[in-house]
Amino acid sequence: MKLWKSKNIQFHQWQVNSFLTRFWPDYPEPELLRVFVPCCGKSLDMLWLAQRGHQVVGVELSPIAVKAFFKQHQLRPEIKNIGDFSLWQCNNISIFCGDFFKLTKALLGEVHMVFDKAA
Repeated sequence: MKLWKSKNIQFHQWQVNSFLTRFWPDYPEPELLRVFVPCCGKSLDMLWLAQRGHQVVGVELSPIAVKAFFKQHQLRPEIKNIGDFSLWQCNNISIFCGDFFKLTKALLGEVHMVFDKAA
């Protein structure tokens, strides 16, 4: 969180991940897919996936990053507290703001695919 506070976010990619755009499969029914993006930050990859009809769910520790994501894309999220998390939702994007290691299967729900840019 220190890095987000100090705006030292050299790890943030300012464009959609080229491997994502090159290798992500096209599905005939994307609305059926729920894609999990761990440690999502304010990644443009989430927006790219959502624009293709996927339900995108991320988790991010820093509220600065989560707020910046929605503000940067002019999205007005609904925010509610669920357990140890604040859940930010707008359209087909949901971000759990809190500790990744406290995210449970019950909170996350069914996931069809995972995209982790750092893996």
